[in-house]
Amino acid sequence: MKKNRTIKAISIMALTSIQLLATNPLYEKAGVLDIVDHKAMVAGSKAPGKDIFHISLEDTGIMTGHICGCTTAAFIATKNVLKKLYPNEPIQRRGVNVSISVYNMDIVDAITYLTGTRFNRAQTNYDFIVNPSLQGKDGTITIKFERKDNKKSVTVVIDRMKILNKEEAKVIKTIKPKVRQHKATKAEIMQLAKTQQEVVKKLITALPKGAITYIEK
Repeated sequence: MKKNRTIKAISIMALTSIQLLATNPLYEKAGVLDIVDHKAMVAGSKAPGKDIFHISLEDTGIMTGHICGCTTAAFIATKNVLKKLYPNEPIQRRGVNVSISVYNMDIVDAITYLTGTRFNRAQTNYDFIVNPSLQGKDGTITIKFERKDNKKSVTVVIDRMKILNKEEAKVIKTIKPKVRQHKATKAEIMQLAKTQQEVVKKLITALPKGAITYIEK
């Protein structure tokens, strides 16, 4: 009986933590992407005219498994780009082709979730590919979004050097590899987590000038 009560208490604590995370006021400030997915209506999971999804940064984090600087930058950039590509009409899921200058798992995962594109390293018959010719200066990642119907495009440049200060860059560069190799101490892991959430906050509330730029064609 005591064991059951303990398990129940742990379950309640875990559920409470999830609920608190789901209403994180910082993440809410990143806004919402309103996007139409007609497959929902065709499949019958949504009624006609009700196939609009309101996707938040928190939703994106559920898909990627976490919310870091890259996830946040990808969410903000994609949301803004799609608004530029669909200025006077509902944004359409699976309506764009995407190419990125260099593979970044967190950015790719976020964009594929938001846009409905499919990424594959084989580069064949997919609407999200790596295109090294897009690469700009060191420390940047360039992403091109192009509407499939009218070929209108917007290119985004995410500049890591403009986002991170020296201390943030140092923490991420030195501790992240240790985490991947399972060699980081608990204190280092907590320091990395704190730094990454500081970067997330900066991206949402005080985006540095030149950190994310847009080129429309």
